[in-house]
Order: sequence, then C-alpha cells, then structure tokens
Amino acid sequence: VGSVRCVQETVSTQSTWGVCIPKCPDKLLNDNGFCREFCTEGRVNDDGVCRESCSTENEVPINGVCRVRYPLLTELCDGGTCPKGLVVNNGTCTDECDNFLVNDNGVCRYECSNQNDYILENECTVICPADY
Repeated sequence: VGSVRCVQETVSTQSTWGVCIPKCPDKLLNDNGFCREFCTEGRVNDDGVCRESCSTENEVPINGVCRVRYPLLTELCDGGTCPKGLVVNNGTCTDECDNFLVNDNGVCRYECSNQNDYILENECTVICPADY
C-alpha cells in the first residue's frame, strides 16, 4: 500500500487511507500531512501538530510536547519558587518535569531529597499506596 500525500490543509490517516480529510481525529497528531499517534523522531507535539521545534518563544519541549515556560517568582539562589501548580524545572517554571526527573515538592530533581520517599507517577511521596 503506497502512501497518499494530501494537498495543503488536509491530512491522511490509515483509517481513511487514500482519502484526505480536513484535520486529524482526536488524539492523533498531524505529522507532515499524516495523522499519527506520536510525532516522528526529532519532532515535537506543538498543539497537535508535529514540528521541528516549538512555535512560540515561551514554550519548551518537555517529553516531546511543547509546554509553556513561566519565569520564576524568586531567584534560584533564594530557592526558586513557581506559581501554584507549576514546578521549578531547569531554571524555569513548567507544568511537569523533564524525562528522568521527579517532582520533589515542586522542584525537579534526579532523585527525591528524602531518601525514605517513594516515587509515584514521577512525584516524591512519603506514603506508598496499598495498591502498589
């Protein structure tokens, strides 16, 4: 089966192979005119479209997805704080930590600062739930 290249502003999916549609179905990304579950290597998900980099200056790629970067509320030498719901991530505030880092009380680190903590869904926690 050959691939179909659609005209600009339309895309092709495996489920509609050979038919061009206006946009990708929910949960699929437009990667150079083809709807895919993930962007091809070296590209990032920028609001549902796979690109070589994020389209705005205040966004950074985190785990392959463009995320808004916020300035720190205080300087890093003062501990560095972020608005509620965001974490200190590599000198800026983002909504989640980079790959291989854990959220340790609002700061992204390689490991929890308290060695007795558990890591649950990339966050340090004192209590391990019974169902884990």
